[in-house]
Amino acid sequence: MGTSTEKGEVALHYVGSKLNHAAEIIRIATANRKPSQPWVEPFVGGGNVICRVPPEQGPRIGADKNRYMIALLDAVGNRGWLPETMSRALWNKIKKKPDDYSLELVAFAGISCSFGSIWFNSYILDHPKAKETFRDFEASRKSILRDAPGLCGVEFRTSDFAELDIPLTSIIYCDPPYAEMDSYKGAKSKIAIGESLSKNVWNRTKFWKWADKMVDAGHQVYVSEYQGPVASIYDVPSQELKDEDKAIIALGKALDERKRGPSSQWPMPEECEVLFARRRALDQREHEERARLAARWQVVWSKKAAVEINATQGKVVEGKMKEVTELLLHRVP
Repeated sequence: MGTSTEKGEVALHYVGSKLNHAAEIIRIATANRKPSQPWVEPFVGGGNVICRVPPEQGPRIGADKNRYMIALLDAVGNRGWLPETMSRALWNKIKKKPDDYSLELVAFAGISCSFGSIWFNSYILDHPKAKETFRDFEASRKSILRDAPGLCGVEFRTSDFAELDIPLTSIIYCDPPYAEMDSYKGAKSKIAIGESLSKNVWNRTKFWKWADKMVDAGHQVYVSEYQGPVASIYDVPSQELKDEDKAIIALGKALDERKRGPSSQWPMPEECEVLFARRRALDQREHEERARLAARWQVVWSKKAAVEINATQGKVVEGKMKEVTELLLHRVP
């Protein structure tokens, strides 16, 4: 999901940018920040939040699986690199053979010089509405340079969130792909022969279980999303069930097995009714426990917004807006 800036400004724009909400997110997440406590973003995206986190408060780590974006952020913030312009001819060459160019130059072409900041969607000045929506390269360049000082000193890493090495007791701010939204094309990995076709499919269940694990490990975790985790992702450990509940489950399995045999093996109707009643009670307790675990993630900030993104195709749908409520969720240990 993309968010626009104030008229006349174009930031290092990135699908999913939190530029408009950065100040509020940082204010909430750093309210109880301890001296030198690390700030970590496993989904740093365009860096619009991390560049506004005060560097004097502690180390900052920005990570993303999109190696192109990480290279661009590091080049802009820590090396002062930024092209003066980008011609249509060079843009086309980079699009056709990205491996022939540096990661940061590919990112600059694919994001900053592509209409709607959609990965190599179309050369920005070729689009009929380019003047209305993007203004010009100079405006974009100035806004990137405006944010560059805030990126200086950030440790950038190319990493999947689940593999990121995070310092102890960090503040972790997550802005993952939203539910039902398409994965960012620039971050997709090539699927080799024999690998699962779901390699580039966003796994919300994996993410929320990882987020819970981070909280349990002592981190302060904040998540930007449209909704929190669904109760069904949680498992109620069998060892936590009472002995009688385990007996009910065992009896239920035996009943299922006997139903496959002759009808003479089935238990009497009274026995069935008692069994099913007890199993329904057990199912209800499991459902309530899952709901309790999901409800630990509390909304600490929300704001309605209008988006112009087709969630199924990841393309801009001009003139068709959808109202959503953006949430910031937090879970205490």
